[in-house]
Amino acid sequence: MAQRLGIDAGEVVRIESTRSAAGQPISVGTHWFAAEDLPDIADSLRRTGSITAALREHGIDDYVRASTVVGARHATTAEAEVLALRPGAIVLVAEALDTLPDGTPLQYLVTRFAAQRVRLDIEPPHPD
Repeated sequence: MAQRLGIDAGEVVRIESTRSAAGQPISVGTHWFAAEDLPDIADSLRRTGSITAALREHGIDDYVRASTVVGARHATTAEAEVLALRPGAIVLVAEALDTLPDGTPLQYLVTRFAAQRVRLDIEPPHPD
């Protein structure tokens, strides 16, 4: 993840998140940011509850999804526990890179979705 962010491995802020819908956990995410650029991003996220709002607190008003790769695998024991899944359940794994509009890496994230509860609809960007 540090390589995707263009930094050294020890210079990251790692944030874990869980999202629910209709009272059911649907995803667990791991987000990495460059510590030098966003040392207080975790505090902002706790306060705002939103990555976009937390980034705005740090003067970042716009960012884009540069890449997303989606695969599937069996959930780990920890993921199954957090997502309330049975042993052997499948998770969809989305690995993504967000950048600033100029292409500077901003956030690398890996989100694991409870496959039985979600459907991913990935569309191409719409022209402005």
